[in-house]
Amino acid sequence: MSRNTPPASPSAPNPEALSTQRPTTPLVGRPFGHDEDGRPIEHVKGPSLIRLIHILQEQVGRRAEQESPADLPPPERTERRAQAQTAILDELVMRLNAAIPDPRFHVSRADLLDPTQTYSHEFWLLVVEHCRALSGDEQFCFHLGAQNLPDKLVTLAHDWAPATSRLYQRIPWALESVDAFTVRATPQSAVVQWQSRQLSLIPAQARARWIKAVCQMYQGMFAALPTLTRAGMVAHVREVHCQAEGAAQCEWEFTWREPQSHRRRVLPRNWRWWAGGAATLLVLAYSLLDLPGARWLLALLAATLPLTAAFYLTHVRGLIREHERAEQLLREQRELSQAQYERSERANAELQYVNQTLEQRVAERTAELQQRVSELAIINSVQEGLASRLDTQAIYDLVGDKIREVFDAQAVLITSYDHSTETTSFNYNIEKGVRYYPELRPFTGFARYLIRTRQTVLINENADQRSAELGMTVIPGTENPKSMLFTPLIVGDVVRGMISLQNVDRENAFSDSDARLLTTLANSLSVALENARLFDETQRLFKAEQQRAAELAVINSIQQGLAAELDFQSIIDLVGDKLREVLNTGEI
Repeated sequence: MSRNTPPASPSAPNPEALSTQRPTTPLVGRPFGHDEDGRPIEHVKGPSLIRLIHILQEQVGRRAEQESPADLPPPERTERRAQAQTAILDELVMRLNAAIPDPRFHVSRADLLDPTQTYSHEFWLLVVEHCRALSGDEQFCFHLGAQNLPDKLVTLAHDWAPATSRLYQRIPWALESVDAFTVRATPQSAVVQWQSRQLSLIPAQARARWIKAVCQMYQGMFAALPTLTRAGMVAHVREVHCQAEGAAQCEWEFTWREPQSHRRRVLPRNWRWWAGGAATLLVLAYSLLDLPGARWLLALLAATLPLTAAFYLTHVRGLIREHERAEQLLREQRELSQAQYERSERANAELQYVNQTLEQRVAERTAELQQRVSELAIINSVQEGLASRLDTQAIYDLVGDKIREVFDAQAVLITSYDHSTETTSFNYNIEKGVRYYPELRPFTGFARYLIRTRQTVLINENADQRSAELGMTVIPGTENPKSMLFTPLIVGDVVRGMISLQNVDRENAFSDSDARLLTTLANSLSVALENARLFDETQRLFKAEQQRAAELAVINSIQQGLAAELDFQSIIDLVGDKLREVLNTGEI
């Protein structure tokens, strides 16, 4: 099975095609954290996932620039590129969360760009498949591998400029944690095998897809090795075997062309061996033929042999030391390059993480402001209604009905406290749409607690235990709540009553923002109730004053009549008629 070199950049994908290419397989295992047995999930590190996302954003950004009008100014072109990269990351997050059944493991942009996070192999596969669909590049994994060459081989090629076959021979050394090894390497070809030892960590239904994705990634990685050498080209790949198709291991053959040298070779490569052999045969023949001076020649050779041996031994030891120093220098440079690369990747990832965190905080603050605006709108509508009502019960009904509309509360309770008699009146009590009219009851322990502390009480868990601790009692005919929120009605420094929201079906029904909004509504209700009380008191005093004035007018008229009459019967008739007039009766 042969594979041609894929194009350098994918063409723009059709949006309709993207919707059909979307992977539909949901995630089986947990993407991060701990697995079902409590073991930490550390299969894939965060920087690996970040590099994958950067490649997706780079492809999408490049495509956005290519599709931009030719006369578009560079700043707007750059902005369009950035918008496309942000939008594709948001789309990726949405698709990943749709494929994760458990909402507890849903991710955000900041999570994906966190370099300290670790993930499972299955989640890495899910991200790769969605990136491939979003980019429209069927060879996405090949390009991923081609852009993530092993640092050790990059450093070796940069410092020593070895032959291409030498790089392929060093694959096992460069990828120590991967079961990849070179079967054969020639000046223009190499055969590499790879067998995964991570299959037990991957769900059975995802193993074949994972092997194909990783296989394509390694093909791209190894095919790009000739670009580091004088060959300067991507190798042609021929897939011989694939583990996903039942083979024991994946095997690929890579072929390339080395550039021809323009320098003419004058002597053969092993001319030194030929010259040494010829000189040895010449000396041997001269000695065997016992030619003149043969003894002196042998004596000279025997005398210089130890010196020659010492010279070559010293030379060999020097070469060994130079080789060791070169190896040490290579290791140091490799470690330095690796450290610099990791620092660069970490700094880039941290910058991305900070940007995403800032964006998330801005979004949270925007949501808080919107929530606050909606709260103010609710408060304004309640206050407008309160301004038009001075009847006390109408005020209770207005606020109670508005609270039922706004909050996720199955029960709403508004009470008032009479401190002189230490009793509680239930002015508004509705639970699940049914209104209750409880009778007066003495202060409970909780009522005294609210009066003493004047603080809002929020109970979202262990409601029965907390109710017993605070001295609460359940109104007859109602259910025990699982979530409760109480806010006192305070006028001056005196607690005149309280508002309560309750949910009888679930815990954690109310939030801090609910408590804040209810407190504001309670303050408005307290002011309205105090105004109504003052109005009632004013009306009562006014009516009493009118009654007193009427009484004084009657007395004055009687006294005037008595002053004009001296006859006893006339006086009796005058007083009787006046009493009939005042009392509106016909008989006295």
